[in-house]
Amino acid sequence: MEALLLFAAVYLLHLIPVFAPPTWMAIALIALNRPELNPFAVAVVAALAATLGRITLARGAKHLVRERWMSSTTRANVDVFGQMIARRRSARYGLLAFYLYSPASNFLFIAHGLTRLPLAMIALPFLLGRLGTYTLWGMAAHGVAQQFRLDQRDWGSYLGGYFVLTQLVLLVALWLFTRIDWRALLERRRVQLVDHMERHADREP
Repeated sequence: MEALLLFAAVYLLHLIPVFAPPTWMAIALIALNRPELNPFAVAVVAALAATLGRITLARGAKHLVRERWMSSTTRANVDVFGQMIARRRSARYGLLAFYLYSPASNFLFIAHGLTRLPLAMIALPFLLGRLGTYTLWGMAAHGVAQQFRLDQRDWGSYLGGYFVLTQLVLLVALWLFTRIDWRALLERRRVQLVDHMERHADREP
């Protein structure tokens, strides 16, 4: 029952695109209340749930944001970035390494879904990375819980100024990802927004 509740909680947390509570809270609570559970088994359940949740989020970004809200010019623009990743092996390896341990996985999966790159490219390294970090969190949960008294902590306090600021910065970064003219940046090393592309397209007969 604990495994099912943990899976459902972590899966739902990873469907939230922004301002989601960190997963270590759920893992810490499980380890605190059920110390007899195997930390590695808890990590496996949480990592699988987190990966499936992020895959669902990426698919939602593809079908809801890309197909319904993004203009054809913006879709073509982010596809330039996706094609660059698909062509360049060094870029793929660098992206995979970044996916392994990046804390901003919600924004990465949304951006990945917008490019239509294969989800396996991001899901596998994310699963492996989260399996490692969740195992460490589970093993250290008792020490962390005692140090910070998690059982008496105000769980809403994570929405402090630093957390809100970082989430807003990442939202701006995601907006810039869709607005930067990737062809101009990659081919001519010129930074400009996609609005320039749209105005140019409007002037063409």
